[in-house]
Amino acid sequence: MRSERPAAFYAGGIFRSRFDQIRATARIARAIYDGEASQLGPMRGISAFSPALRALERDFEEMRFALQEDRINALFVQGKAKPGLSIIEARRILWMYTSRDIYRMLVQDAEWTPDHYERWLSLTLVAALVNPAYSESLPQE
Repeated sequence: MRSERPAAFYAGGIFRSRFDQIRATARIARAIYDGEASQLGPMRGISAFSPALRALERDFEEMRFALQEDRINALFVQGKAKPGLSIIEARRILWMYTSRDIYRMLVQDAEWTPDHYERWLSLTLVAALVNPAYSESLPQE
């Protein structure tokens, strides 16, 4: 499931830097959750009573966790991860912050706009995962 990306992928193509991968995670999470926002609440409630739906939700979360691995590995390979974090801790932090529950609590319950959520998540991910010596030079949105 893991894919290796050539340096040109980051330099001239989709991402300008490895940090853009971390920041793009906020756009990805927002896009996914915006698309299913009207169904989040009812599905969460129903899954509490359905072993089959709980299993599907668990499978989705495991897949989401696996798909985020390259983003964290790239940060560590470049030596730009926050000091003191292990790869598995960084992966869990990324996975946790990009969860449906946080989106639901902030956008649906606290009535944040999706734009506010995306900006906050982008800044939060960089602050939580990137060595401050490198993240200070990143543009703020």
